Amino acid sequence: MKSPWVSELQDVGAVRGVFLVAESEVRAARDDSPYLRMKLQDRTGAIDGLKWRATEAEQQMGRGGSYVLIKGKVDIYQGRLQITVDRIEPPPSEPDPADFLPQSPRDLEELRGELKDWIGTIRHPQVRRLLESLVIEGETGRKFAQAPAATMVHHAYLGGLIEHTVSVISLADTVAAHYPRLNRDLLLAGTILHDFGKIEEYEWQRGFRQSDRGQLVGHICQGLLLINRAMDAIPDFDPLWRMLISHIIVSHHGKLEYGSPKQPMIPEAIALHYLEDLDAKMQIADKELSNGASVGSSPNWTKRNIWLESALFRGVPRESESTQAHDEPGTFEDPFSQEE
Repeated sequence: MKSPWVSELQDVGAVRGVFLVAESEVRAARDDSPYLRMKLQDRTGAIDGLKWRATEAEQQMGRGGSYVLIKGKVDIYQGRLQITVDRIEPPPSEPDPADFLPQSPRDLEELRGELKDWIGTIRHPQVRRLLESLVIEGETGRKFAQAPAATMVHHAYLGGLIEHTVSVISLADTVAAHYPRLNRDLLLAGTILHDFGKIEEYEWQRGFRQSDRGQLVGHICQGLLLINRAMDAIPDFDPLWRMLISHIIVSHHGKLEYGSPKQPMIPEAIALHYLEDLDAKMQIADKELSNGASVGSSPNWTKRNIWLESALFRGVPRESESTQAHDEPGTFEDPFSQEE
């Protein structure tokens, strides 16, 4: 078991533990000697680390994406905890990435079970087999359950991709029942596969980052290649369904300027674009509202989020609080309700 966790580093004192170097930078001190500034993290949080007079070997060991054994002292600088590092060494054994990266709050095996159950409701036998082979079975199924949905924006943690996918499936199932024209099998298949290429776009063994393939090809094109290769392995895969599923994959970002090679041209592709965008934005909003950062001196507003293109108001009561609204007076003063 890893020890200590970043969240346990509350008191000034000696520390010895293994951390992931999320970021690092070599700078020059006033006497021109090199020092190493690092962001050290595990799944519970991050803390700054500072190594004065860092040797070339220490600079190499402390580069971003490395696991390191840190020996030093926790102190306070400008009101924040940091570790002043005495020694940097290789870890005594191969670390478990799950100890050092944020993870989905959902149990991954539970999510895999839900996903398998949803696939079981698809009536088209070839499509059902395609989905099982890609997201449940083998190496691709293992990666699909581990991968983040993004490196920063939404569901940026281990298991984020499958959590996002299962959430959108539930929305898609509801929408398919509401709009009879939608082909449910097609909509759910597109929902399950729309971000499949992210298993190759991202690397998550030593932090979350884009792979070379992710930067050069991207998850839309990479997903299309992987999915069509899996279709080739299924005898006489229906050519119409191949074309329709492929269209949903390449159009799910909605607009050319958002990275989609094509815009949605069938109702199922239109529905998926808005549903997956909704789920992503709601997760971003939840993360912002859970964060304590506020604008200026006002606790009622979050900072502006570039993806939502707005700050968020914190004053909306939760559903459990709404039942008390008529019994307990609120503290929010509405200037438009005052009598003249």
